Amino acid sequence: MARIPANLEAVISSEAVRCYKPDRRLFEAAVDQLGVRPSECAYVGDRQFEDVLGSRSVGMTAIWINRFDRPTDPDLPIPDAEIRDLLELPAVLAKLG
Repeated sequence: MARIPANLEAVISSEAVRCYKPDRRLFEAAVDQLGVRPSECAYVGDRQFEDVLGSRSVGMTAIWINRFDRPTDPDLPIPDAEIRDLLELPAVLAKLG
């Protein structure tokens, strides 16, 4: 099994923030805790409603892990990038700059 080396600077839980995705307060808490602007962040998640809608609502780049090749919901924000596996993430991040 391949692994992506990662150092996590912060872990933000719904319970700590007292709200659930796609509530923008959860994403704002992440930005605040990291001390960065939303435009400097890429959020990676596997649900278009909770993850793409939530992260885009605060101005983050949204990367959708679409493992099962689901069609995008045209009534929701479209992700900035779509991957099928986390191993694709480094190349996508490099491309997004």
